[in-house]
Amino acid sequence: MNSQHNQQINQHVEEQNQNNTTQDSQEEDDEEAANKVINNCQNCSKSVKEFKYKIVDMQNELRLKEQQIKQIQRDNLIMEKIKIENEGILAEKEGDLEIQKLQQEIYALKEKQRQIKKEERQLEKDMTKQCDYLVRIEQKHKEVCDKVGVSFSLNQTRADDLQDIIRMNHKQKAYKNEQIEKSKIEKNGKIEVNESTFKQLQEIIIKKREQKFELEKQAKKEIEDLQKQQKQIYETNQKLQKDIKEKEKVLNMYVIEINKVKRHTKHNALQPIGNEYEYCKRAIASNKEIRREQKGLHIGTETARSWDNSIELRNDYQIYKISFWWSDFLIVGMNVQYKLKNGEKQIVDCFMPSSLENLQTADLKLKGNEYIASISGHCNLVSIEYLRIVSSRGNYIMVG
Repeated sequence: MNSQHNQQINQHVEEQNQNNTTQDSQEEDDEEAANKVINNCQNCSKSVKEFKYKIVDMQNELRLKEQQIKQIQRDNLIMEKIKIENEGILAEKEGDLEIQKLQQEIYALKEKQRQIKKEERQLEKDMTKQCDYLVRIEQKHKEVCDKVGVSFSLNQTRADDLQDIIRMNHKQKAYKNEQIEKSKIEKNGKIEVNESTFKQLQEIIIKKREQKFELEKQAKKEIEDLQKQQKQIYETNQKLQKDIKEKEKVLNMYVIEINKVKRHTKHNALQPIGNEYEYCKRAIASNKEIRREQKGLHIGTETARSWDNSIELRNDYQIYKISFWWSDFLIVGMNVQYKLKNGEKQIVDCFMPSSLENLQTADLKLKGNEYIASISGHCNLVSIEYLRIVSSRGNYIMVG
């Protein structure tokens, strides 16, 4: 019994051991399967992450492509605008080119028209010449017909009649020549020509020819001498003109330098010098309304404040405008315009040149109560060279 029981126990233990071994093997298999599943999950998560990254990259690429597409669309719009503008410019240029072509065609047509007009004029001239020639021929025909005694119309003339008329004409001419010779013989008498008279006449003719030849030689020599004299006179005249021009240039340079020195004197107010000052005094001595001082001449209007620097003009005249014309530092014209109280303007004092071409001009207008404060300048024995006129408000002009 015990042995059986032990055998049963051993069997039972063996069965348990077998069961334990099977369980261990199953657990190992389960662990391996779980590890595989875990590894598969990890691999799947990695692939999912990679796929997500790829999706993000694709989205970024799509965004960039969309931006590029939008930029391309904008560029296309700009290019379309530029294309439209260029098409407009090309159309304008084509229009301008067409206009130019039309203008050229118009110019060519005008030139053709001018040529046609010229040809027409030439044809008219030729026609007039031909008409004149025909008129002359008709006149000659009339004269010939009148001399011969034939009617003017060509239909009435015939060859036989013309021959008879020509014979009669020759006879008439011979008769006329005979009558002329007879009249000469009656006037001068008969001239008998002998050898001696013929030789004498030949000698006289030869002498006359020699005299004529000598006279022609003398005339040629005289003409050549006169031509030589004329050339010499022309050359001397040119030399004199060159010398005169050079001297005039030198004189002008001296005059310019002198005037520069004059203008750069104190206060730019020049005083008459020596005899010129005496001439200036004599020139204005007759006018009592002009004050003479060391600095120059002083003239005022009726609105002047005192007699120290001005005087009253006659009646109700007031200076309104002074104009001057000069050339090469020489004053050649002056015009003084006065204004009356009623507003009228009159020119009282003036002297003008024959022409105003190539002349410099300047004028000074006085407004309101403005008057001439001072006049200074320089003159020679013939004319005034320089003037400086200053108004009460400081306005001034320099002339000359």
